[in-house]
Amino acid sequence: MLKMIGSVSLLFFSSFAFSQSGTNPPNDVRESFHRDYPKSQGGEWVNQGKGFEVKFNDRDNDNGESVAYYRSDGVHIDTHSQYDNRDIPQPVTDHMTRNYSGSDGYRVVRIDRHSAPDMYEVHYTHKKYRHKIYVDEYGKEKNYHDYHY
Repeated sequence: MLKMIGSVSLLFFSSFAFSQSGTNPPNDVRESFHRDYPKSQGGEWVNQGKGFEVKFNDRDNDNGESVAYYRSDGVHIDTHSQYDNRDIPQPVTDHMTRNYSGSDGYRVVRIDRHSAPDMYEVHYTHKKYRHKIYVDEYGKEKNYHDYHY
Protein backbone atom coordinates (compact mmCIF):
# COMPACT_ATOMS: atom_id res chain seq x y z
CA MET A 1 0.00 0.00 0.00
CA LEU A 2 2.81 2.43 0.90
CA LYS A 3 4.55 1.61 -2.39
CA MET A 4 1.36 2.42 -4.30
CA ILE A 5 0.91 5.75 -2.48
CA GLY A 6 4.56 6.58 -3.07
CA SER A 7 4.29 5.71 -6.78
CA VAL A 8 1.13 7.75 -7.24
CA SER A 9 2.70 10.69 -5.39
CA LEU A 10 5.83 10.49 -7.54
CA LEU A 11 3.75 10.41 -10.72
CA PHE A 12 1.64 13.35 -9.54
CA PHE A 13 4.60 15.57 -8.67
CA SER A 14 6.66 14.61 -11.72
CA SER A 15 3.81 15.76 -13.98
CA PHE A 16 4.60 19.32 -12.92
CA ALA A 17 8.27 19.01 -13.86
CA PHE A 18 7.73 20.03 -17.49
CA SER A 19 6.36 23.50 -16.78
CA GLN A 20 7.60 24.96 -13.53
CA SER A 21 7.48 28.59 -12.51
CA GLY A 22 10.09 30.11 -10.26
CA THR A 23 12.78 27.59 -11.14
CA ASN A 24 16.44 28.45 -11.44
CA PRO A 25 17.77 27.82 -14.93
CA PRO A 26 21.19 26.27 -15.54
CA ASN A 27 24.22 28.58 -15.43
CA ASP A 28 24.51 28.53 -19.25
CA VAL A 29 21.01 29.96 -19.57
CA ARG A 30 21.49 32.65 -16.90
CA GLU A 31 24.86 33.67 -18.34
CA SER A 32 23.41 33.87 -21.84
CA PHE A 33 20.56 36.09 -20.59
CA HIS A 34 22.97 38.43 -18.78
CA ARG A 35 25.21 38.60 -21.85
CA ASP A 36 22.21 39.45 -24.07
CA TYR A 37 20.62 41.88 -21.58
CA PRO A 38 23.32 43.23 -19.22
CA LYS A 39 21.17 46.13 -17.94
CA SER A 40 18.03 44.04 -17.41
CA GLN A 41 17.04 41.86 -14.49
CA GLY A 42 15.50 38.49 -15.22
CA GLY A 43 12.11 38.05 -13.59
CA GLU A 44 10.47 34.72 -12.94
CA TRP A 45 11.97 31.86 -14.93
CA VAL A 46 9.70 29.09 -16.24
CA ASN A 47 11.07 25.66 -17.10
CA GLN A 48 9.30 24.41 -20.24
CA GLY A 49 11.00 21.01 -20.24
CA LYS A 50 13.37 21.54 -23.18
CA GLY A 51 14.06 25.19 -22.45
CA PHE A 52 13.37 28.22 -20.30
CA GLU A 53 11.47 31.45 -20.64
CA VAL A 54 11.80 34.60 -18.56
CA LYS A 55 9.64 37.71 -18.37
CA PHE A 56 11.64 40.86 -17.80
CA ASN A 57 11.69 44.61 -18.33
CA ASP A 58 14.06 45.12 -21.28
CA ARG A 59 16.18 48.07 -20.18
CA ASP A 60 18.86 47.38 -22.78
CA ASN A 61 16.65 48.09 -25.81
CA ASP A 62 13.89 50.17 -24.17
CA ASN A 63 11.35 47.51 -25.18
CA GLY A 64 9.43 47.42 -21.91
CA GLU A 65 8.02 44.10 -20.78
CA SER A 66 9.44 41.26 -22.84
CA VAL A 67 9.73 37.48 -22.77
CA ALA A 68 12.99 35.77 -23.75
CA TYR A 69 13.22 32.09 -24.71
CA TYR A 70 16.36 29.98 -24.22
CA ARG A 71 17.22 26.36 -24.89
CA SER A 72 18.50 24.40 -21.90
CA ASP A 73 22.06 24.68 -23.25
CA GLY A 74 21.86 28.51 -23.09
CA VAL A 75 21.19 29.25 -26.77
CA HIS A 76 18.91 32.29 -27.09
CA ILE A 77 15.99 31.40 -29.36
CA ASP A 78 14.11 34.69 -29.53
CA THR A 79 12.53 37.51 -27.52
CA HIS A 80 8.94 38.74 -27.72
CA SER A 81 8.21 42.42 -26.99
CA GLN A 82 4.74 43.97 -26.92
CA TYR A 83 4.52 47.08 -29.10
CA ASP A 84 2.57 50.20 -28.32
CA ASN A 85 0.34 51.04 -31.31
CA ARG A 86 2.19 54.30 -31.98
CA ASP A 87 5.51 52.37 -32.25
CA ILE A 88 4.37 49.79 -34.80
CA PRO A 89 6.54 50.00 -37.94
CA GLN A 90 4.75 51.74 -40.82
CA PRO A 91 4.97 48.75 -43.24
CA VAL A 92 3.17 46.55 -40.67
CA THR A 93 0.48 49.22 -40.12
CA ASP A 94 0.11 49.68 -43.88
CA HIS A 95 -0.34 45.93 -44.37
CA MET A 96 -3.08 45.79 -41.74
CA THR A 97 -4.88 48.84 -43.18
CA ARG A 98 -4.64 47.53 -46.76
CA ASN A 99 -5.66 43.91 -46.02
CA TYR A 100 -7.75 44.01 -42.85
CA SER A 101 -9.46 47.41 -42.89
CA GLY A 102 -12.65 46.11 -41.24
CA SER A 103 -10.77 44.72 -38.26
CA ASP A 104 -11.38 45.85 -34.70
CA GLY A 105 -8.00 47.06 -33.52
CA TYR A 106 -4.92 44.94 -33.27
CA ARG A 107 -1.93 44.41 -31.06
CA VAL A 108 1.57 43.68 -32.24
CA VAL A 109 4.39 41.67 -30.69
CA ARG A 110 7.86 41.98 -32.20
CA ILE A 111 9.82 38.73 -32.29
CA ASP A 112 13.56 39.40 -32.19
CA ARG A 113 15.36 36.44 -33.74
CA HIS A 114 19.16 36.34 -33.66
CA SER A 115 19.53 34.22 -36.77
CA ALA A 116 16.90 35.94 -38.90
CA PRO A 117 15.17 39.30 -39.41
CA ASP A 118 12.56 40.39 -36.89
CA MET A 119 9.02 39.11 -37.29
CA TYR A 120 5.83 40.81 -36.12
CA GLU A 121 3.03 38.75 -34.61
CA VAL A 122 -0.25 40.60 -35.16
CA HIS A 123 -3.40 39.73 -33.18
CA TYR A 124 -6.63 41.21 -34.50
CA THR A 125 -10.40 40.68 -34.48
CA HIS A 126 -12.28 40.48 -37.78
CA LYS A 127 -16.03 39.83 -37.93
CA LYS A 128 -16.04 38.77 -34.26
CA TYR A 129 -13.29 36.17 -34.76
CA ARG A 130 -9.78 36.49 -33.37
CA HIS A 131 -6.87 35.93 -35.72
CA LYS A 132 -3.10 35.89 -35.58
CA ILE A 133 -0.80 36.53 -38.52
CA TYR A 134 2.93 37.10 -38.94
CA VAL A 135 4.30 40.02 -40.93
CA ASP A 136 7.94 40.76 -41.74
CA GLU A 137 9.63 44.15 -41.41
CA TYR A 138 8.59 45.03 -44.99
CA GLY A 139 4.89 44.45 -44.33
CA LYS A 140 4.70 41.11 -46.13
CA GLU A 141 2.56 38.43 -44.51
CA LYS A 142 4.58 35.29 -43.78
CA ASN A 143 3.81 31.67 -43.03
CA TYR A 144 5.70 31.44 -39.75
CA HIS A 145 5.43 29.07 -36.78
CA ASP A 146 6.60 30.42 -33.48
CA TYR A 147 7.98 27.22 -31.95
CA HIS A 148 10.45 27.53 -29.14
CA TYR A 149 11.48 24.00 -28.27
